[in-house]
Amino acid sequence: MSDIGYLAVVLPDRNFYQGYFIKDVFTQEAERALQSIRSDEKLRTGSTVFANFDGAEVDQSIVGSLCATIVDAIEANRDQTIIGVCGCALRMITGRDYFWIEARTDDKGIWTTITPSAATTIPEARAAIESLSIVQTIKRRLLDMIR
Repeated sequence: MSDIGYLAVVLPDRNFYQGYFIKDVFTQEAERALQSIRSDEKLRTGSTVFANFDGAEVDQSIVGSLCATIVDAIEANRDQTIIGVCGCALRMITGRDYFWIEARTDDKGIWTTITPSAATTIPEARAAIESLSIVQTIKRRLLDMIR
């Protein structure tokens, strides 16, 4: 099992951020998931995403669904396999090894933005995400809560 990428999830409304390694062990399951999603009209078009990458409109919708699934898995404290498979699928669609997802939730649903990182290694990706202003703000809020 090798690390093939890195993603972070930032939930400003929840004062949460966490990084996750994308592992090669999830590749086959991610390929099956993408095949299933692409063959289902509702899954293919059921989400809107604000994506900072070039891709087909259908793939952008799938990216939105995958991002929302990751956020839902985190908020519901589900098995991290979901995050692994969806993260690997996002890597396949975007062609990027390193990226972060920002999500905001309200009574209408989950709103996600995915942003690729210019990093070329996992340590660079982790450092870049740690230095994001939104992550720094969350860290300050969390420190203020324990003081």
